[in-house]
Amino acid sequence: MDDTSHTMVSELPRMTVRTRVVHGATKGFLAIFTASERILLPAFQLLLAKKERLRSSLSLIATITILLLAVITVKLLSLGAVGNDETPLVSDFYRQITSGMSASSLYSVGGLTYEAPKLKLSRYKVMPSDNLWLISKRTGLRMDTIISINKLNSAVGIHAGMTLLIPNRNGIMYTAREKDTLASIAEKYTADKGEILKANEMRTDEISKGDMLFIPGGRLSNLERAERLGILFMCPLPPYYKFTGGFGMRRDPFTRVMAFHKGIDLGYYEGAPVFAAKEGQVVFVGDKPGYGNVVIIQHPGGYSSYYGHLSAFATGYGANVPAGKVIGYVGSTGYSTGSHVHFEIRKDGRAIDPLSVTSLR
Repeated sequence: MDDTSHTMVSELPRMTVRTRVVHGATKGFLAIFTASERILLPAFQLLLAKKERLRSSLSLIATITILLLAVITVKLLSLGAVGNDETPLVSDFYRQITSGMSASSLYSVGGLTYEAPKLKLSRYKVMPSDNLWLISKRTGLRMDTIISINKLNSAVGIHAGMTLLIPNRNGIMYTAREKDTLASIAEKYTADKGEILKANEMRTDEISKGDMLFIPGGRLSNLERAERLGILFMCPLPPYYKFTGGFGMRRDPFTRVMAFHKGIDLGYYEGAPVFAAKEGQVVFVGDKPGYGNVVIIQHPGGYSSYYGHLSAFATGYGANVPAGKVIGYVGSTGYSTGSHVHFEIRKDGRAIDPLSVTSLR
């Protein structure tokens, strides 16, 4: 797909105003229906269970039908790029009623035909006060969508002056794999195959490895979202730690020669608890050259974390630990000049900057 062929620079202001109007209308609908959803859902279930008895109760059926159409309207508005990850606009009631239903099937309930819009991209210039959350609110798009469309490896990488592509609907970009089919991709993201075809202006459903597809309504996985937002790992120490060493090239404290530092150093008093920064399985507990006493934890997604220079251990090899579990205590064992923890994160065996995937700043 050629992004430039769909670029509509003038589209964003009009889309933003429309989004605000729809957002206000949607909140009004939700204020009414959320308050009564505990009554509506049992009523709907009663209708399904005793539809034979209720055939003669036309007024009741008409009332419930109107309510369901209103629910569908709210759901459709939510599909139109109104909500975001932090402020969900659809309650459990609407999710139960419309679970697994595509936009086209929702329209068909009311006897209407759904015409999926073509994908259009606008350009947005990041302002000095912007962050991803504010841009999400301003455009009415989920953060997933903005991250994926712009291929952002980290949300903290957004800076003033950069230009972001803003689509006219929520969704994500997906790179086709070797055994993918359009049907399998649609099933994976609970998307409508026809909408994928229309959004990508495809004439057939044949795809090849490496093809880039926009998936309307698609979301990043929890792991992908946490990676991009920089919140995949928590801090391994209690509050008020001292940042004493960064990731990358630095002068060795002993030899004074420039060398690559694979993690970050966090200073704290000896004996303070050290926490698992993410759930996983302990794959090493013991002494390693340079690290001193170290715990290594293997995490989902090809990640592993190292906790070096510990004074003592509080876990054992093979243990499955949740995030926040005490696994050891701060010390100064190994190649160390003082009481601290060497915190290291690796992705597929390669050391990465812990600041890119943690809330540490």
